[in-house]
Amino acid sequence: MNAVIRFAALSMALLWAAALPARAELPKAELGEAGKQEAAVTQGNLRAVLAYRPGSGGDETGKIPHLYLAINGQFVITLKGISSGFDWPQAEATIAELDPSNPYPEVVFTTFSGGAHCCQHVLIATSSADGRSWKALSAGDYDGGISLKDLDGDGRIELEVSDGRFNYVFASYAGSVSPPMIYHLQGPKLTDVTRQAPFQPYLRQRAAELDQRMADIGNQHERNGVLAGYVALKGLIGEGAAAWNVMLNSYDRTATEGLTSCQAGTDDQGRCKAPETRFPDFPKALAAFLRRTGYL
Repeated sequence: MNAVIRFAALSMALLWAAALPARAELPKAELGEAGKQEAAVTQGNLRAVLAYRPGSGGDETGKIPHLYLAINGQFVITLKGISSGFDWPQAEATIAELDPSNPYPEVVFTTFSGGAHCCQHVLIATSSADGRSWKALSAGDYDGGISLKDLDGDGRIELEVSDGRFNYVFASYAGSVSPPMIYHLQGPKLTDVTRQAPFQPYLRQRAAELDQRMADIGNQHERNGVLAGYVALKGLIGEGAAAWNVMLNSYDRTATEGLTSCQAGTDDQGRCKAPETRFPDFPKALAAFLRRTGYL
């Protein structure tokens, strides 16, 4: 990719970024600083308090972050985080309007399990449609954290994560590229809205940013991990065929990561339920992976 093409791609990325809505900081409270026992955040009559409580033994060691949520001074729900074993475990409480159909914004409670890359454990406190009751929803555990932003400018906050299924498949964690996944909270469940039209400008911005990394893809270590995410992300914006051709011309023919795959899934002991599939090359392994994950 020559300098003119790189400049054009960067210009498009800047244009898309300028077209996206400005994003104000969401109200947030954080724990994790040594000596800090409690943190709180307030919006209107909604108050969220983070505090540590001692673990009860077993796998729960040290301090456990808890979230206490109050309306007009009356506590309505308590959420319990996970144990990390750290002296001062990390925790965040963010007030965000994820579901406009109820009278209160949601509170997103994240705690960190510890480990090299994993995981952010995410719980969401949300009210009923009439605001009389609250419940906690599990939003999952994410390697690499989460993002809370209004990605399409409609006033509703989206939950964005990276598709962790791409990690370690064709490259190491550092060498893997994972496309974004965008969720709406709709009542009691999170709904994947990544492919919906309002998010195309954002996905195009992300794709343009990845184009910069593709400028010297032939010289990159573990480039098959980059190419897997590149093809998937380009597919989300209708450019999958062109990205596939780039992959065919660029992939590392000597790499063996991802050529053996458990297509049948694993049992509760982590063992493959059927003999593993051996693919002859990266394009065939990638095609099978993208079909299995819904990108192809």
